[in-house]
Amino acid sequence: MLPLHTTQKNVICFSLATIIFLSCKSTSENDLTVTIALQESIESSSQMLAESSKEITTAFEERLRDPASSERAKIWLPKIKKVQQLSSDGFNYVESIKKDMVSKSNFSSELFEELMKYKKNILQIDPKITQ
Repeated sequence: MLPLHTTQKNVICFSLATIIFLSCKSTSENDLTVTIALQESIESSSQMLAESSKEITTAFEERLRDPASSERAKIWLPKIKKVQQLSSDGFNYVESIKKDMVSKSNFSSELFEELMKYKKNILQIDPKITQ
């Protein structure tokens, strides 16, 4: 079974990015310093997510090769692929928001909605995740 702490890291990273977006929005949307800090936090979160994803993929590949855990790994394969696809789509969306952040006035609400959609889709992959 894959370690849950790596999945929790992904959720925490997205949650932190959301909190930063919301706190920055209420302070000053047009402040260049806030925008730069926001971009840096997005980049940092993206790097942490990429590293976490790499760890999960490596651990999963090891379990597929191990006869003792290969059956369980085969059950989780479609779920892992779904999480990877959702995360990739989310990453691409964040990158597109990052490029257009200065020109959009309501980017934080769009991002928040997208993150909530991501969370909902992740939780729907397997009922054990919500437990």
